Amino acid sequence: MSYLFWYKVLFITELIVAEGMLAYAVPRRPKFALRLIGALLICYATAFLYPLFGINYTWYGSSIMFFVLFCVTVAGLWFCFRVRFSNVLFCAVTAYAVQHIAYEIFSFINILLFDSDVFTDVAYGSDTFLPSAIAGVGPVEYIIYLFVYTCIYLVSYTVLHRRTALGMTLRFNNLSIIGFTSLVLLTDIVLSAVSQYALPASDRSWQLLVCIYNILCCIIIFYIHMSMVKKQNAEYEKEVISELFRQYQKNYRVQEESIQLINRKCHDFKHRIRMFASGQGIADKEAVEELSDLISIYDTSIRTGNDALDIILTEKSLLCREKGITLTCLADGKSISFMKSGEVYALFGNILDNAIEAVMNVDDRDKRCINLHVTRKSGIIAISSDNYFQGELAFTADGLPKTTKAADGNHGFGMKSIRALAESYGGMLYVTADDHIFRMSIVIPDNFS
Repeated sequence: MSYLFWYKVLFITELIVAEGMLAYAVPRRPKFALRLIGALLICYATAFLYPLFGINYTWYGSSIMFFVLFCVTVAGLWFCFRVRFSNVLFCAVTAYAVQHIAYEIFSFINILLFDSDVFTDVAYGSDTFLPSAIAGVGPVEYIIYLFVYTCIYLVSYTVLHRRTALGMTLRFNNLSIIGFTSLVLLTDIVLSAVSQYALPASDRSWQLLVCIYNILCCIIIFYIHMSMVKKQNAEYEKEVISELFRQYQKNYRVQEESIQLINRKCHDFKHRIRMFASGQGIADKEAVEELSDLISIYDTSIRTGNDALDIILTEKSLLCREKGITLTCLADGKSISFMKSGEVYALFGNILDNAIEAVMNVDDRDKRCINLHVTRKSGIIAISSDNYFQGELAFTADGLPKTTKAADGNHGFGMKSIRALAESYGGMLYVTADDHIFRMSIVIPDNFS
């Protein structure tokens, strides 16, 4: 058997590993284990049974062989994972680019240190495979091979999964960019094959130059794909934040009607109790006062000058009372009258929901308190909130606190929606966490009077 026979088996193994690292979190089809075993058997059967003859030892013959093996792995991904074909092609092309970067870097080292005598380069020859005949190949070369491939694969895995840490499923509706990168990768693979057969082994400078060119091409492909992920990531965040606003606006309309009705009924009921007590001559005045005070809990006394703010503060103050949290609020509701009612409800709903969740985890009940201020001064509208928290609070690269909830793909957007709303009015969000006190400030220029 020739070197090329064994190298095509090694190649498909490298490609499968790269594809697996990129696609392992993708939604799977039913009976995934059986599908995976079947796909692996077909991939390796194709690699072993792919016929080798004279044409295979030319640049176009080997290029066709690698393209066929690549297509088989694409079919395997499609068979195992329940995603659109664009996702499958994205993972496959990205994985091939990663594999080829590792291959070219290793080839570059081979040319510099080992005169291209290690397995990945001599594989293109038609000689019979004899491990002892590979000049200079020893433990050092195998260690370098494993080191290069492991580093490149892990770096690529880290970069991609950091981009998709939201737990979302990638959806690419436009295949043109993926088609373009596929074409670039195919051209690069063909050029690599041409360099193996057309360039003389003694011309090391040209071989090194081709390696550098191929590495750069694959890095560009990987960068384009990561840019696609980043763009879709931003679109996904925008969709989630928009949905959060829609839910808050829907809740606002429901709460507005409910609280207004409760306030009217409780207000009438409280007066009827007093009239009844006075008319019937009830002696137990304390019982009447206690009942009246109990009803007053639901007869809101919060008046900020902004109906939407009154509603959300009433709703959250009742929740805080139930949970034993002290909510202190000094708010000039008129200062934020330029905001839509749904936006006010969403903004302060997010602020207070986050604060309530944080203080509920504080063991010291005396520290279960939230302070909220809304003021206008010197041409600036300032919205600030502070509360205690327990444990350690980590921040993301964009300065926002990391969610402490389980990563199910729907958390961590509260602060992002707050920042998005502030920025939509030309404002900024500032967040600090010192001495177990979380402080959040929104500053908006007063250009809406």
